[in-house]
Amino acid sequence: WATEKQGLEARLEEVKEQLQTFETPSDTEKNALKRQVAELRQTIKVRSRFGAWVCERHMQESDDEEEDDELRNADKEALRIQLQQVETELREARRTVAAAPVAIGTSSSRGGRRPVFVER
Repeated sequence: WATEKQGLEARLEEVKEQLQTFETPSDTEKNALKRQVAELRQTIKVRSRFGAWVCERHMQESDDEEEDDELRNADKEALRIQLQQVETELREARRTVAAAPVAIGTSSSRGGRRPVFVER
């Protein structure tokens, strides 16, 4: 019975060693997978921060563009008003010229030339 007990204990030790060798690779594999998960989570955080930074920057740029557009639009509106004023003045000047008598020729008396005006 003692030899059989020693044989079984030796077999038990062998099985325990085999079990440890099987568990060790899975533990190392498990640890490697945990490291990969941690790295992926860190990568996700970094990318999320980068994405948030890009979005924030884009929003700032679009806000700046809107302000620039408002300034440009204000400048354009001021120029439109100025153009309307100049066009109004031009129309009034044309009406004034149209209402004024026109010189259609010259007459000479005693060597001097004077324009002859005709009413329109």
